[in-house]
Formats: sequence, structure tokens, C-alpha cells
Amino acid sequence: MTFIERISVAGLISVSAGFGAAGVFYLRPLLLSQQQATVAPATPVLVPAEPIRTVTWFKAHRTELRGKLALCGDNPGLGRHDPECANATEAKSQVDIEDFVHSAPAN
Repeated sequence: MTFIERISVAGLISVSAGFGAAGVFYLRPLLLSQQQATVAPATPVLVPAEPIRTVTWFKAHRTELRGKLALCGDNPGLGRHDPECANATEAKSQVDIEDFVHSAPAN
């Protein structure tokens, strides 16, 4: 890979960066498109990964929330650095509190 190619890839990676809740930048991996993966071009074309699902999204999709929490719990080394794991964990906390408040008997 030449210097110019490295600069191009670095530019694409920085464009796909997200902004974390604590003011820290994190990078999502870039993926080759399916067509690009089957035929190796001279210059690879990188496509950003799917957007990061939010706490609100996980609260609205409880089945996916349980699945994501299971994946994060199964691999805590990677889950610790995955923004979606943090969002799913926060969504679970909020859902648990909301469920508890709504199930409490009225005085």
C-alpha cells in the first residue's frame, strides 16, 4: 500500500467516526461492499458499517435488546469497547426501572 493509499484509507476511516456520549471519538469498522469482496479491485472501495443503535431504539426493540445483551455478555472484552453494548446496557437499566415503577401498587 502506497503512502497516498494509506492517506485515502485514513481519511475514509475518520469520516466514518462517530462521536461518543462522553465526548470521545470511536471508530466503527469499515466493510468492503459485497460486490467488492467477491472481486478484488485495484483500489478497494470501503463502505461504512451500519449506524450505531441508540438507547431509545433498544428500548423500542426488546427482542434485539436481549440478543445484544447476550452477545455483549458472552464476549465482555470486546463488549466493553462497543458503543452498542453500552447503549443496550443503559436501555436495559431504564426498562427495568420503568417496569418496576409501572408495576408498583398505587397507594
